[in-house]
Amino acid sequence: INPAEDLELPRLPAYLPQTILTQKEAQRLMDAPELKSPIGYRDKALLEVVYSTGIRTQELFRLKVSDFDVKNRTLFVHEGKGGKDRILPLPVIAAGYLKEYVERVRPKFARNLKHDTGILFLNYTGSSLRRSSIADIFRRTTKAAGIDKRVTAMALRHSIASHLLENGMDMRYIQEFLGHSKLSTT
Repeated sequence: INPAEDLELPRLPAYLPQTILTQKEAQRLMDAPELKSPIGYRDKALLEVVYSTGIRTQELFRLKVSDFDVKNRTLFVHEGKGGKDRILPLPVIAAGYLKEYVERVRPKFARNLKHDTGILFLNYTGSSLRRSSIADIFRRTTKAAGIDKRVTAMALRHSIASHLLENGMDMRYIQEFLGHSKLSTT
């Protein structure tokens, strides 16, 4: 006999994302980086990738140049959350900025390296970006875009999922796109 059989457990509150950008705010954010500087161009490519793929920050840090398939406009994510690999499609615009970054801008950053590990997004000294670097990029571009919200990579991930849903994409596709095991997570 289980004495707790008839007890009702309290439901934990479901937490919704704190920040979701509107589609217009997302566009302003994408347009914010100054493309005249290598740093600005890197930031533009990075923002386009994060927003258009919904990639997690840890997955972004591990991306290598070889994970970008220019011809097929895809990114290969090795061992994402839960150890799962997935292929993310890139829209034409994001693929174009990423291609330009890889061919023209990244070599300027990588020339300071004795051994290039192939990490996709580098800082100006050639080192891979850190969590604080990503936070600075988002803080800088959010301010330049005139957005009064705390924007992070996770906020962009939630935003793209919401925008896909608003534009009619089936929830199962969004689940697959985000790499979620359970539909309830999505």
